[in-house]
Amino acid sequence: MPRRKPAGIGVDWWDMPGAAPAYATRRDDTRDTYGLEVCKIMRRLGFDPQPWQRYMLDVAFEHVDGKLVYRQVTALVPRQSGKTLVGVAVQVHRATTMAKRLKQPQRSLYTAQRHTDARAKLLEEHHPILDASPYGPHVTLIRTTSNEG
Repeated sequence: MPRRKPAGIGVDWWDMPGAAPAYATRRDDTRDTYGLEVCKIMRRLGFDPQPWQRYMLDVAFEHVDGKLVYRQVTALVPRQSGKTLVGVAVQVHRATTMAKRLKQPQRSLYTAQRHTDARAKLLEEHHPILDASPYGPHVTLIRTTSNEG
């Protein structure tokens, strides 16, 4: 039986599992996407992408002749929904796949409200995910106390 969307809630074209988002950019199927590459990295990190993650990555990584269509992507999802994993996978994709494709090293930044929050996120969440994955041997974590601010 087809799923019905309550009137006036969410986008009217959503056909993925789960609730329709209130706002979303529709995927342009005429464009290629690197979203599948990022999803493969998520699997190498030990996690299966959720439908919303796959959709968001497919849209966010749409490209024309290798140039990304969207310069900025905003995802508004509840706590504990898998945002950290998406962020780590995107950073790994940038540092590995895109570096090879573009034939030059890539930069990836992570910021937070305060530098101590960003440091804690890196040490307590990002690094353990990377360390437990096949990427672990390629990651060197240097713990120093400095004046980041």
